[in-house]
Amino acid sequence: MWGKKITLFLIAYVLFGGNSFGQKYIKPIDKKYIHSRYIDETGEELLRVIVPGNPPPSGFKARKAVAVSSSAVIINDVPALSWCFGCTPTTGAMLAGFYDRQGYVNMYAGPTSNGVFPINNSVWGNAYINGETRALCPLSATRNGLDGRTSRGHVDDYWIKYLNANPDPYITNGWAQHAYEDCTADFMKTSQSAYGNQDGWTIFNYYPSGSKYYGTDDEDGPYGLQLFFESRGYTLGERYSQTIVGYNGNANGFSFSNYVAEIDAGRPVMLHVEGHTMLGVGYDFDTQTVYLHDTWDYDLHSMIWGGIYDDMQHLAVSVFAIGTEGFVDENLYITNTTFSSPDECLDAMQHIYVASDGNSVNIENGASVDIIAGQSIQFMPGFHAQNGSTLSARITQSQEFCVPQGYSSSSEKMSSENTRQITGEDELQFASDTHLVKVYPNPNNGLFTVTFDNFDNETKVFVYNTFGQKVYQASTWEKFTVVELQHVRRGIYFVKAVNNQQHYEQKIIVQ
Repeated sequence: MWGKKITLFLIAYVLFGGNSFGQKYIKPIDKKYIHSRYIDETGEELLRVIVPGNPPPSGFKARKAVAVSSSAVIINDVPALSWCFGCTPTTGAMLAGFYDRQGYVNMYAGPTSNGVFPINNSVWGNAYINGETRALCPLSATRNGLDGRTSRGHVDDYWIKYLNANPDPYITNGWAQHAYEDCTADFMKTSQSAYGNQDGWTIFNYYPSGSKYYGTDDEDGPYGLQLFFESRGYTLGERYSQTIVGYNGNANGFSFSNYVAEIDAGRPVMLHVEGHTMLGVGYDFDTQTVYLHDTWDYDLHSMIWGGIYDDMQHLAVSVFAIGTEGFVDENLYITNTTFSSPDECLDAMQHIYVASDGNSVNIENGASVDIIAGQSIQFMPGFHAQNGSTLSARITQSQEFCVPQGYSSSSEKMSSENTRQITGEDELQFASDTHLVKVYPNPNNGLFTVTFDNFDNETKVFVYNTFGQKVYQASTWEKFTVVELQHVRRGIYFVKAVNNQQHYEQKIIVQ
C-alpha cells in the first residue's frame, strides 16, 4: 500500500480450565484436552492442546444478551457468527470478517453483500448433514453450492459429523481434496483426519511456563490462521501463543492490561475457554469484564477476565500482528511524488486526487503506475507523465484493488472498457486486451503450458506462491512455454507474464 506503514496487532486469546482470574492461581488445563506434550528445541515443555470446538449444546437456549455498562469500551462493527463447523474457525472468520469491513477487502472475496462480509451469517442459512443442523459461513468453512462455489470445499472433503474420528470423505471416496483457499478452517486444519483431528477439533500449542510460542508447527491452529491471512495478501509482523498471568501460578504471561490495550487500539481479541473459542470485543476496566461473541448466537455476552464462561476457564493467548500492506484507504491524495519504477499501484475505496496546484506528480520514462478507485479519479494541474511511461486509471466495480506485495491477484487483466486514457501533453501507453495469455491445464499437477497471443519480443514468465515467494522464472521469444514446477506443495500459485511493460496474472491450482 502506498504512503502508509502501520502495523496492526490482532490478539487471539486461548482460555482453558480453572476458576479464578488475573494474578490468582489458575489450575492447569484438564488432561483430557492435552493431545501431547514434549520438550522442544528450546528446552521448554510444550503442550499441544485440543480445542474440540463445542457447538451449541443439545437443547441450547441462547443466553440473554448482556447489558453494557456505561463505562464499557466496545469495538463496533464486529461480525457475530453462529457456530460453523468448529468454534475456532468460526472465531477466525469473525476476525477476518471484521477486518474485511474495515478495508482489508481481500479477507472475504465472495458475492454476498457486494463483496463486503456481513454482520452475521444468517444470510447463508443452515444445512442438514448426517442428522445434524449446521449453520453455514463460507469464510469459516467452504462447501459446494455455498456462496456461488461450484466445487467441493471444506465441508465436502473433511466433515462427517461432530467429533467423528473416521477418515475424511475425500479419503474414503478416493477423490483429490480441494486446495486450501477461502476459509479459515482449511488453514487451521480443523476437522482434518490427516492431522489427527476429529470433526470440529483444532489444535493449539503453548508453553505452560508463560513463554511466548512462535513455532510453525503445521498442526497449530494459530499458525494456520497466520497462513490464511497471508494467503489473502496481508503480511504478519508477529504471531505467538502465550498463557495468561496466573496459569499454574505463573507471574509470567498475558494480562488483563494487555487485553485492555488491544481493545483500546480497536483490535478484537480471539477468546478460547476450555474446549471452546470466542471473540472478545470490549471490556469494563472497573469490573474486569470482557465483552464477547460466543459463536452460539448473534448477541453480545460477557465474562470476567481470567474467569469462567459456561463452566469453561480462561488460560492463554495467541497474538497476530497484521501489517497494512493491502489495506485500502477510504480516500487518497497523491502529491509531491515522482514514480520511477515499474509495478506501482495506488488505490482507495472512494476517491483519488492526483496532484494539485503547486504539488506535482510525475511519472518518469520506464515507470508504470496503476490507479484504482471505487468512485472517482481526478487528475489536477501539476500531473505529468513522460513519454515511455505507462499509466492505467480505472474505477473498480468488483472491489478488486491493488495486489499487496507478496500477493498476486486471482483476477484476469483489467478490461479496457473500464480503463480511462489520460490525454494531455504526454503520450501514455496502456495495457491492451489484444495481449492475451492462456494457462492450461488448470488445475494441474505442476506441469502446464503458457501461451501468448500478439506478444512481441521477449516474454518473461514468473510463478509465485501465496506468500509472494518466486518458485519459477523463465524467458522465451516463442509464442508458448512449458512450465514444470518441481518439489512444490499442492495449493494456489500465480503465473505472471511480462512483455513490453504489459503484465498479465493468472491464478492456478497445483493438485
